[in-house]
Amino acid sequence: MIIGIGLDMSRVERWRDDARRNKMLNRFFDPRERDYINSRARMAAESAAGVFAAKEAFAKAAGSGFGVISPENIIILHTPKGKPFYQLTGNAEKAMRDLGADDAHLSITHEGGFAAAMCILEAKER
Repeated sequence: MIIGIGLDMSRVERWRDDARRNKMLNRFFDPRERDYINSRARMAAESAAGVFAAKEAFAKAAGSGFGVISPENIIILHTPKGKPFYQLTGNAEKAMRDLGADDAHLSITHEGGFAAAMCILEAKER
């Protein structure tokens, strides 16, 4: 059963400036996310925009936004084949548990100067 759906977009251009990107990465991103983004070379801005949109999408799916859930507690990791997935900690993990969700599905895309992410929170049928 679907518990929540969240969608967010981020302009890639706002992540192009290295100084601004590094400030945001250090403030809101887990070291593993920073390593992934920095490893993307010329695609770093697109990756940063996508990861940030994924954080926002989760907060929206949970029905709260960043006022209740800290973005640093929403960690976006990738499988060896590149599929993104959530690893939740702190108040993000609590929000998901409080909603009764068992899984958070994630998709990220980049096109035309934007990155978009969609999150679907799912509860197993009980």
